[in-house]
Amino acid sequence: MTLKMPHTTKKTSEHRLLAVLVALLLAVTGAAQTEEGSVRMEGTGTYSAFADGRSFTVHLALLRPDEWCHPLKGSRVLSPFGNRGERRHTGTDLKTTAHDTIRAAFDGVVTQQGPFSGYGNCVVVRHSLGFETLYSHNSRNLVRRGQQVRAGQPVAIVGRTGRATTEHLHFEVRVDGRPYNSELIFDHATSQLRRHSVTFRKSGQATISAKP
Repeated sequence: MTLKMPHTTKKTSEHRLLAVLVALLLAVTGAAQTEEGSVRMEGTGTYSAFADGRSFTVHLALLRPDEWCHPLKGSRVLSPFGNRGERRHTGTDLKTTAHDTIRAAFDGVVTQQGPFSGYGNCVVVRHSLGFETLYSHNSRNLVRRGQQVRAGQPVAIVGRTGRATTEHLHFEVRVDGRPYNSELIFDHATSQLRRHSVTFRKSGQATISAKP
């Protein structure tokens, strides 16, 4: 969206008008103060993971090796999920080398791609498992919106676009627009899929249980 500002000779008037327009834009998009930016990314369409109840469970141990892929194999955790000072870090920052390949964590469909606020170049993939994964700060996106992707398929190249001080992948797991700790799904230290079951609750909580 391009906002055309009316010409004025008074800088204070410009600043006040700009502040009003930004406030209106944030109100429309659903603002939330996060480390990556003030605009919360939402799912598209009428999708709701909790359409049939207040929770759902993903049995990770039942997934075959070809049904999952760590998004950035061999990476180290640069910054974990959780509070970081006065801001909330809604994902896990993973670091390898610049221009490394970012891969889809699971089969799914691309719901968003392109530059987005502090995320920079960003890709969001919705999975039939019930959640979405987000990949951001990319130097280049390799997929288009609406494209079907397979687990392990390249979706982007590591970069530092948006609010980033070094080349890395900001990786998120989201359910209905709400971020959850991706360590529930992956052991980032070993680039392996967890072998337990995860129950996501509409309240925003998530619990783990032994494999089925």
